[in-house]
Amino acid sequence: MIARLIGLARARDGNAGLEFALGAPLLFLAMFGIIELAMITLVTVLMEGGLREASRYGITGYVAAGTTRQAQIQAIIATDTLGLLDMSKLQITTEVYSSFSQIGQPGPDPGVAGLGNAGDIVLYRLTYPWPLMTQLMVPILGTNGIVTLSASMAVRNEPYGGP
Repeated sequence: MIARLIGLARARDGNAGLEFALGAPLLFLAMFGIIELAMITLVTVLMEGGLREASRYGITGYVAAGTTRQAQIQAIIATDTLGLLDMSKLQITTEVYSSFSQIGQPGPDPGVAGLGNAGDIVLYRLTYPWPLMTQLMVPILGTNGIVTLSASMAVRNEPYGGP
């Protein structure tokens, strides 16, 4: 019996399979984690790019016939995020300030909801609850399988309109 156990301990057949069985869970966790983080990064970059383009449109004060500035801003963001976001879950907020220095100050927020008028400072914010693709990353990322992605940009509206 002891000789048989010693023989099994010296045998090298099946080592690769055993090593793979021990290392595969860590390999898959790392692989899924990299993919998950890459998707989060991609969507965040797309949100920031879409917000940049939307705010560039918003500062002009232009309103196309049959639409609103808000609807056009939403359409630009939807286009620039390549359909990866469910627009019904995307929260778009805009606040008007009289100066850039008022943004993010402690105390009551002096921002007023809206897109502002000529020369106003407008803070655009996007917030999106991104669902994690795999349950493997839930203990590490987010809360209850959701990572809250956000982007923001402050711009000054152009001096549109006539005298």
